[in-house]
Amino acid sequence: MQSELILERKEDEKNIQETLFSTCDNFTSTIFDAGAGAGKTYALVECIKHIINKNHNNLTVHNQKIACITYTNVAANNVKQRIGNSNVLEVSTIHDRIWDIIKNQQNILIKLHKEKLETEIQKLEDNLASYKEYNSLNENDKNQFYNLMNNNKTIFHSYYELKATPFREQIKKIEGFSCFSILLNNVNNFKKIVSNLFRITDYKECLLKIKNKEYKEISYDAKFNNDKLEAMRISHDTVLEYGKLAIKNNLLLRQIIIDKYPYILIDEYQDTNTNVVEIMYYLDSYSKEIKHNFYVAYFGDYAQNIYDTGVGHNIENIHQGINKIVKPYNRRSCSEIIEIINKIRNDEQSSQISIYKNNLQGHIKFYNGADINSFLQICKTELNISNDNKLHCLVPRNKDIATLCNFKDLYNTFYDSDYYKKGTNYSLLNQELLSNDVSKLGE
Repeated sequence: MQSELILERKEDEKNIQETLFSTCDNFTSTIFDAGAGAGKTYALVECIKHIINKNHNNLTVHNQKIACITYTNVAANNVKQRIGNSNVLEVSTIHDRIWDIIKNQQNILIKLHKEKLETEIQKLEDNLASYKEYNSLNENDKNQFYNLMNNNKTIFHSYYELKATPFREQIKKIEGFSCFSILLNNVNNFKKIVSNLFRITDYKECLLKIKNKEYKEISYDAKFNNDKLEAMRISHDTVLEYGKLAIKNNLLLRQIIIDKYPYILIDEYQDTNTNVVEIMYYLDSYSKEIKHNFYVAYFGDYAQNIYDTGVGHNIENIHQGINKIVKPYNRRSCSEIIEIINKIRNDEQSSQISIYKNNLQGHIKFYNGADINSFLQICKTELNISNDNKLHCLVPRNKDIATLCNFKDLYNTFYDSDYYKKGTNYSLLNQELLSNDVSKLGE
């Protein structure tokens, strides 16, 4: 493809990399912004190599580590392969790293868990107060209703997924239910009321077991995407939530982390959870207070975020006063592609230029239509692509990917399910169903 480099740009690219190295050496925490094709992962890997080459002995003597935090296990393995084995480098996902840091702080975790249970109970009770039919019952009737449904919990769960009419018919068959028929006027509300009552009871029982020392430990399993608070099991988001609160409220824990991991490098910062950036800000700020060396570097491009939970452009508002390095040189794409990228992004700080001379490679056409298969056929015809050659095509919608890869019916089964139509579950559909990383898949 491209061959001849523009020497001035090559030299400037080298200077940018050297500037990045100097931030490591001076413990100046930094954001390294590099658009698609600019060599962001290369910069990250070279930065790690620089730290190892310059500080290996010192890190070993003090039993310190470099922490490289990636978004997925696939990315973690990629970094490990590029670096090779090193006794001073730990590469992992953010959830694994945060859990590894806080998992032995069970006293802190238990306290946080109690507070979360109490908060969730209050939320559930506030939610119950919004249902008029339920609140028309007196306290004695409410207790009777709960006991009745609790004794028939299996029936409730067995028929939960039924549509309104068949569900109503099955519930009405429960002996003694007739005096509560008014609650079935709205089946969706009825399901929420009963589910809330069950959950409140479970959470209160958990609090009691914590108080009686029956429950003494919080667990985390990366294979589960949802909390099971009543069983003392937390999921991905809650690990980060507890990690942030534990580190925010415990100065000794901050110092332990700073002294254990004086270098923390975060890949794909744009998809990094806000809680993680807050953690890094607490550590960075406190390291300056106690005058201990600490360096955090974020590598990525805020416009390439995939998940809504990522910090994106807001990173500088959370980690205030952080240094920033921008790399504008594209090594991957021809000039026509770079021009299109710049027009689409239309932001002043990330306009890219090619690092190569004479980098005009072809032409770009824009098609507008609803049928992806017709579009692919047009491409094959116009570009004279045979079945033996591959046509590389970026398809933004997972629904279209499922169609093209011949599992449309399977995708639609999930897409049309009641589970994924409920509240926040809908937003989880694509990331829980389509992923190369097993830990990201749903139960």
